[in-house]
Amino acid sequence: METVYCVILSSTPPEDFASTVRSTYPDMYRLSESAFVVATDDPIRNVATQLGVRSDPDGDERPPNPGVVFSLNGSFTGWHDPRLWTWLRGHRAS
Repeated sequence: METVYCVILSSTPPEDFASTVRSTYPDMYRLSESAFVVATDDPIRNVATQLGVRSDPDGDERPPNPGVVFSLNGSFTGWHDPRLWTWLRGHRAS
């Protein structure tokens, strides 16, 4: 089942991070330089590992792109570019 995740890095990402996210999770939206939402069937741990937010396998070592990955529950509010709201509504569970 597809889940929407928000990926937020702790600091400025490497220059190629956005292209890494896009190639790993083509169904994505870039919120800011260091924040993305992605839609995938992958479990949250895989998302974090694939994007270097978590070290594999145990997460004891500092990963290359420290940050957090949150699973979104379909509720959202705020102010942002209208394309974000369109993207999120397109991934809202039926």
